Amino acid sequence: MPTDIQHLRTVAYESVTVSTTSVGLTLARFINTVPAVTGAIISVDTAPIRWRDDGTAPTSSEGHFAIPTGEPIIITHPTRLNNFRAIRQASTDATIRVSYLGF
Repeated sequence: MPTDIQHLRTVAYESVTVSTTSVGLTLARFINTVPAVTGAIISVDTAPIRWRDDGTAPTSSEGHFAIPTGEPIIITHPTRLNNFRAIRQASTDATIRVSYLGF
C-alpha cells in the first residue's frame, strides 16, 4: 500500500543541480536518519529533466520527463529514493528541490 504523504512531515531539505551527468539524491539525507525518511517531494526548477528510480541512469532522451511548471515528483519508498537519478533534458542545467518526508 502506498504511503499517505499527508501524514508525513518534512525532516530534511536540499537543492541539487542537475547537469549533463546523471545525479542522485544525497544519501546522507535519508540513510539512518531519525526520524526515518520514507519519501520525498521533488520539484524541478529552471529547465526540464529526465529521471529514473529503477537503478538505471537516465539519459537526455530516456526516462520520465519532468518540467519546471509540472507536477512534483512524489517518491514514497526508501529504495526508490536510493535509486533516483536525474539528468538535464536540454542545454540548460536544472535544479531540483527535495523535501524529505518522515514520521
